[in-house]
Amino acid sequence: MLEKDYPDTVRLYELAERFFALADDDLTNKAMQKLVYYAQGFSAVLLGHPIVTQEPKAWAAGPVYGQLWHELKEDPGFCSRCSEDDSPFSREEEQLIEAVSSAFRLYSGTMLSEMTHREDPWLKARERAGAVDGEACKEPILMEDIEAYFSGVVEKLDISIPEDIRKYPEMAMEKWRPVL
Repeated sequence: MLEKDYPDTVRLYELAERFFALADDDLTNKAMQKLVYYAQGFSAVLLGHPIVTQEPKAWAAGPVYGQLWHELKEDPGFCSRCSEDDSPFSREEEQLIEAVSSAFRLYSGTMLSEMTHREDPWLKARERAGAVDGEACKEPILMEDIEAYFSGVVEKLDISIPEDIRKYPEMAMEKWRPVL
């Protein structure tokens, strides 16, 4: 794949590797895609920059990072072979990654997919593409929509530090409806 189609690929793989390590390599491809998405959204707001810059696509199963999806589908163990050098992430990014992992890895990929189906960024991308439920879609989920949505989540739930991220899936699963 071309770098212009999948920018920031190495960092995306490093993030996936961290999530696999935190879950003792027990994550499905679908769940991994959602953890990356939530890390991207919360980091954009809490840290002032997205932890990865690649925009996910609004697939029928929720936000998906195409190249990561295909790599994991072809070789589910590839992330365990990613660089084991010192972490490329700052201390603040590591704290956020750990908080996202802790908050969301309790849920199956299917549950996380259902959660994203109730969130504005995925809904807006699907609407732009004219995609109906269950239909394939490659429309990007725009970073501006991700940032706007997660800004609202952070404000509404008074999330000021990464550890507070746990409030979001707890609320979303309890109410099973959009936050905003």
